[in-house]
Amino acid sequence: CGGAVMNSTPSSWPGLMNREQAAAYYSVSERTFAGLVASGVIAGRKIGPRLIRYAKSDLDAAAAMFPTGKGHRPQA
Repeated sequence: CGGAVMNSTPSSWPGLMNREQAAAYYSVSERTFAGLVASGVIAGRKIGPRLIRYAKSDLDAAAAMFPTGKGHRPQA
């Protein structure tokens, strides 16, 4: 991913999002988002036996570690 661009204002997004909402929040396709989850970049929260949600705070924290436009990761 060339860097996520958060979509809209922070207060307009729910605290917990499904995969479709989380992908839209990052402005990426659901397939790209699924790849980020599969690679361990983003972790979901298991709410029930088959229900996974993505916390907005976790998405924001993960995005802070994405490479910048120059391809460098921010210092932690």
